[in-house]
Amino acid sequence: KVALPVGFNAALGHIGVLYRKHKPGVIEDAGGRIRVEYVVDPKSADFCTEAYASTVLDAAVNAWTTLLGFGWTEPKGPIRLFVRKTVSWASSTAKGATTGGFMGQPQITVRSDLGSSNLGSEAETRYVVSHEIGHLFQRQFTVNLTTSWLDEATSEWAAFVSDPKSYDTSGMTGEQDAVRLVLLGLPSSFGGVASKYIYGSAAWTLWLAWKHGDSTLAAAYKALDWRPTHWASVHKTLATATGKTISTLMRDFGEDF
Repeated sequence: KVALPVGFNAALGHIGVLYRKHKPGVIEDAGGRIRVEYVVDPKSADFCTEAYASTVLDAAVNAWTTLLGFGWTEPKGPIRLFVRKTVSWASSTAKGATTGGFMGQPQITVRSDLGSSNLGSEAETRYVVSHEIGHLFQRQFTVNLTTSWLDEATSEWAAFVSDPKSYDTSGMTGEQDAVRLVLLGLPSSFGGVASKYIYGSAAWTLWLAWKHGDSTLAAAYKALDWRPTHWASVHKTLATATGKTISTLMRDFGEDF
C-alpha cells in the first residue's frame, strides 16, 4: 500500500512557512507561489489577523509542495488567495472557492472565520485551504465545469494527502456516495452524482490513490487535458489513468469497501 508522504509543513514541525510582507494585508511565500491578501481593519467583517493569514499561506504552500510530488503541473505564481467573510456569491455558507481560471490562473478565496467546526481553528483552516489548492492544480489540466463530482472528490484527496491530521472524514459517513458507488456503480458521466453526495465521493478517490498510487489522480486529469472524447465519460478517463476496466475497478473498490 502507498505510504503517506511527509508534507512540507510536517517535515518542519509546523514551524510555519517563510514569507515576506509586501504591505499591510498582503503576504507572499518566499518562493513567490502564493500571495495571501487579507483585511487588516478590525472594524471590517472581513478582518483577520496576520497569524491567521500566515496559517492560510502555510497550508497552501504545504499542499502545493505535496501535489507537485505526485506529478501535477505547477501553476504559474503568484496565485492570489483572498481571505474574506463571504467567499462565493452563490453560497453564504461556503468555506472556500476557486474560480474557473478561464482567463489566466484561478483565484482562491477562503473564509476569514474558519474554526467553528469540531476540527478546531487551525485544522479546519488547513483542511479548507488544501482542498482549494487541489482545485487550483486541477485547473492546470482542464477548466471543464462538467467534471464537478470528480473535482470535489479529488480535492478531498488533495486535502487528505497534504495534511492527514487536519482532514475531516465526517463527510464520508452515513448516506454518502461511497455506499451508493458500491450499490449502484460508478456514474458514467461526470454529472451523475447528486450535489449532496459529491464530497462523500472522496471515498472513491482515496481508495483509487491507495490502490493504484497517489499519482493516479494526476493521471486522470492528464487524460482530460485537450481530450474532448474523455470529457463526457468518467469511465474512459479512469480507465486511461489506471489501465484497468471500470468493471475491474468497481469490483475491487466494492470488495475493499
